[in-house]
Order: sequence, then C-alpha cells, then structure tokens
Amino acid sequence: MIIGIFRLIAPISIVFCCIVWVSDGGYYSPWLAVYAYLEALFYPTVYLPRKSGPAATPVPPQAERQTSFDRLLPYLCRTDKATGWFYARKPTIHIQRENLRELLIWALFNTEMDKVEHV
Repeated sequence: MIIGIFRLIAPISIVFCCIVWVSDGGYYSPWLAVYAYLEALFYPTVYLPRKSGPAATPVPPQAERQTSFDRLLPYLCRTDKATGWFYARKPTIHIQRENLRELLIWALFNTEMDKVEHV
C-alpha cells in the first residue's frame, strides 16, 4: 500500500507540472512546484534508466576463474580466520567445498550458483 503511494509521486508530479503549464501558472505553492519539477526531471533521467537493473558484469574466462579459485581455496582451508567468520557458532567445523564455492561465486562474480554455467 505505502510503496504504491510512493510510486505515484512521480506521475502525479508530472501531471501537476502539465496542469501548471497549461493553466499559465495559476495559483500554486512555489515550494510544491519546485519539488514537482525536480521529481518530474528525476523520473525520466535517473529512475527509468536504472529501473532496468544493473549492467551485466562481464564473466571472466573459465581458465581465469579456475586460477582464482585454485589460488584462494588452499589459503581459506588452512586458516582459522575463514572458519571464524564463516561458522561463527561452531569454529571446529571445516568449510565444505560447496559452501566455499558458493561464497566465492557470490563475492567475486556477484551472482548465485544456479546462474553460473561452469563451476
């Protein structure tokens, strides 16, 4: 409900600006007009271009990803620092390969396991 009201602000601002323009100014609050004009400018210049989502991050080639993974895996498996934050409640549990793979894919490639073709 509330998010729907927030989504109506930009269209209402655009309608308000059109009404003020057609009615030759008329009576209106200057503060409201400034806000409506700024909102009407923000909607097509910032909101709509960003609404389509973030730009796709280019995925490095398989060889480069494998090299990064091979370089990081031994370090993370032999240190206690990784288990201290990865398994905060049970520090004696070792990191499993699938959990580490999921973490690295999320951290390095900003994606999820099911969206990656070759891992």
